[in-house]
Amino acid sequence: MSLSVKSFEKLKQIVKFFEHTCIALQIVVLLAVFLCCLDVILAVFHNNALDVINPFFDFIRGWVTSMFGANIKSTHPDIDGRLVLFVVFGIVLAFFISQIKMALHSFCVVIHSKIVTTKMKVEEDFNKKLKSDIEQDIMDQSNFLMAIQIRIRSVIKDQIGNDGPSIDDMEAAKVEIINKFFEQIKLVKGLRFSKDNDILLLSSTSINNFDLVNTSVSTIIENLRVEYKAKKINVRTRMAVTVYKMTTPMVTAYKSIKPLLDLNALNELLCFGNFRNRYELIANRKYNIAVKGKYDLNNSTEETVWSVVKKY
Repeated sequence: MSLSVKSFEKLKQIVKFFEHTCIALQIVVLLAVFLCCLDVILAVFHNNALDVINPFFDFIRGWVTSMFGANIKSTHPDIDGRLVLFVVFGIVLAFFISQIKMALHSFCVVIHSKIVTTKMKVEEDFNKKLKSDIEQDIMDQSNFLMAIQIRIRSVIKDQIGNDGPSIDDMEAAKVEIINKFFEQIKLVKGLRFSKDNDILLLSSTSINNFDLVNTSVSTIIENLRVEYKAKKINVRTRMAVTVYKMTTPMVTAYKSIKPLLDLNALNELLCFGNFRNRYELIANRKYNIAVKGKYDLNNSTEETVWSVVKKY
């Protein structure tokens, strides 16, 4: 069972404490060795400069006597053999302490490496889960909604400037075009239909049907353009598409793309990034999603708008 980052950090603190303890202990031992060496050297020259700390040396002598026995003598009459023995013992002890300190430091480096590795693993697992959640959220948006607003204009008035057909005649032509569009698009299976005034709404429970639906819509609109061009009527469209989850009401999805229609991008199919992200997960798709630009749609922050274009 692998330890958590907090466990490794706590273990590192404990090891650091022992490492610092070894450093402090080594300093104390080396200081004691230095004083004993200095006292031995000064004793050779009959210098009593360190008599002020004789209680310390007496403690050292007593400790050495208890540890190694009382019969410790030096070849020099002015040198205390007990202090010399302590110096040797202190140097050996300082060496072992330094080895322990180095081992603790190496262990601390290993723990630090484990902490870094564990943090990277935790971050990697988090990113994988986040990516999986995002991908799942995108995949859940399997429904799509296409909003189509058909606009017509008299070609005679456009080209010559004379008065074209009357308003009533144009409205009748528009209703006729919408009815013809509905009659033909209903032949596409798996679609649901609704209207919001003159905006036609096509929805499907499968994003995989988008290519078929969009191709059918483009073909029908193009045929209507050709048909009514002979009648001096120019047929144009404003279109938008989005994806949404099964649990999301269609009216909510419709409200999200209605501002795209207000951009008045004629004969273009616009969408937001959510549609692009979901559509590009489809293999062998017939369309590309290209950036159209950034627009302030809600008087707040600019949003990127995309355009659905056919592959060539």
